[in-house]
Amino acid sequence: MDKNSKIFFIIFFSITIFAVSLSFYKYFIVKDYYITLEAECNPESEKCFVFKCDPAEDSECSENVEERTSYYKLIVKKASTISLCDSGDSECQEIVCKQDEECEEIFCDSADLGEDESCSSYTKQL
Repeated sequence: MDKNSKIFFIIFFSITIFAVSLSFYKYFIVKDYYITLEAECNPESEKCFVFKCDPAEDSECSENVEERTSYYKLIVKKASTISLCDSGDSECQEIVCKQDEECEEIFCDSADLGEDESCSSYTKQL
């Protein structure tokens, strides 16, 4: 191997190790990225997305017709501000946007609906 090839490989592997280290730091240590999550939504006070469970497609779907419909909104939040816990645990904090936090709540908008999606019928009271 000549001198130029050694220099090339040293620079190439140095840049690769730097890029991998920087990505590891950003995504695993600092958690500098955004996550979109579903959160509970009150259809009586907010315009929510509607999910209807179909017992023919989902074995965990409730037999009670009223329990098959659930309402949700989307929350876009930095990963570093989300606590790591099981959502079924009673001690796990609810995902909400707090004041002075980089966070966005996305409510249902009929113009942006995809296939098989629907909105709750809430309208603002003036």
